[in-house]
Amino acid sequence: MHFVPIVSSAACRTVGSRNEPCVFPFKYGGRTFDECTSADAQGGSVWCATEVDEEGEVVDGRWGNCNSGCPGASRFFLYCFLEFVSVKREAF
Repeated sequence: MHFVPIVSSAACRTVGSRNEPCVFPFKYGGRTFDECTSADAQGGSVWCATEVDEEGEVVDGRWGNCNSGCPGASRFFLYCFLEFVSVKREAF
């Protein structure tokens, strides 16, 4: 059985020069994701697959950090904002 990925909406793209559409669902590390994930991410960012193989696994090197319009990204950006506010409050 072949895995059929769905390319996300135009609002969900990777950031940076590649600016590629995210592909959902994708498999990584034995789990299936239908939104951006922070699994194994550096610096706490969230990412998505931009290409998957016939089994739905992320193709090596074919991923990117999610923009704020992606599913799952809003929780990350809210978390960053709340952390920033918390740090600012502690500074006073």
